[in-house]
Amino acid sequence: MRVLMGLIKNEHGVYCARKKVPAQLQEAVAALLGGNKHKQTWLQKSLGTKELREANVRAKPVLMEFDAILARAGDTLKQQPLRASWHQRKSRAWPSTTTLGPLRTMTTGYSTDVHGG
Repeated sequence: MRVLMGLIKNEHGVYCARKKVPAQLQEAVAALLGGNKHKQTWLQKSLGTKELREANVRAKPVLMEFDAILARAGDTLKQQPLRASWHQRKSRAWPSTTTLGPLRTMTTGYSTDVHGG
C-alpha cells in the first residue's frame, strides 16, 4: 500500500500527518492557533497508529483540517493592509531629488537641477 503525501513516521513508528506552512502564512497561522510561538513552520498531528492502512484513513480529515487552517490564515492576511499607506511606500522606494543631484552629475557629466546646480 502507498503512503499518502504528508504522512511521516515518528521515532516510535507512529504515523503523523504533517504539512509545511508557506512562509507568508507562518505568523498568521501562529496567531490563529494561539500558541506561544511567533512563527508556525509546520502543522503536525499524530494519527495514533503504526498501521499504514489505518494511517491513510485517519490522515485525510487531518490534512483537510490543515488546509482549513491555512485558508483561514490566508483570509486574515487579505483583511490586513500590506503597507500603512501609499505615501510611506513611495518615500521608501524613491530617494529624494536632493540625494540624486550629485549622483546624476557624477554619472552623466551634467546636472539636472533647474536651479543652476
